Amino acid sequence: MINLENKSVVITGGTKGIGIEISKSFLKLNAKVFVLARHRPKKIIQSKGNKAIFIECDIRNIESLDQAVQKIKEASKTIDVLINNAGGAPMVNAIKASNKFHDAIIDLNLSAPLNVSQRFAKIMMKVLETNSGVLNSEIFNCGSNSNNHTKRDIVNIIKSKIKNTNINFKSGDTDPRNYRVDFSKLKNFFLFTPNISVEEGVQEIIDNFRLFSGKEKKFFGNYEIK
Repeated sequence: MINLENKSVVITGGTKGIGIEISKSFLKLNAKVFVLARHRPKKIIQSKGNKAIFIECDIRNIESLDQAVQKIKEASKTIDVLINNAGGAPMVNAIKASNKFHDAIIDLNLSAPLNVSQRFAKIMMKVLETNSGVLNSEIFNCGSNSNNHTKRDIVNIIKSKIKNTNINFKSGDTDPRNYRVDFSKLKNFFLFTPNISVEEGVQEIIDNFRLFSGKEKKFFGNYEIK
């Protein structure tokens, strides 16, 4: 029997239907399985004593997807298999279906899998191209030194993107995260530099909030947008 010990597998929509059976199949082969879904399964997904790792994620939301990718990076040195299983469409009257409905279906079944694949492919390709001895016991911060920003910097970028917006800082936050991170190790080891700036990332998030909710989100951590 195939043994996938020390191999990591990411499965979107891996908590129900076909997805949960795919997850169990990889767990049976001793793989480390990450399942991405919007809702935590009622029961732990497991097989042969191996348990899947649940990551809450709405793959249609770029911010949610990037957060999930970061969590998986922190938990696993490699990503060996990606299965874009999430998808579907409710039964509707095709004649009466709205453009918003069409956009949502295309986003879930086409755009979201492409976004997932792009993000994990970059990790997988870099690992495949690198000598395994170099990666052993190493931890890498993913980003670039040019994109080191404080929360105040990010606020100013958001204000420049959303006109006539007031953002109030709530003092006393226990986790300000205003510390500088060194990303040089990532560049030195892999010759890898992100091709998306913070400004572009902020714009992408704003665009997706408008697409999925139809309005701006009011609270972002310890900031309030009015």
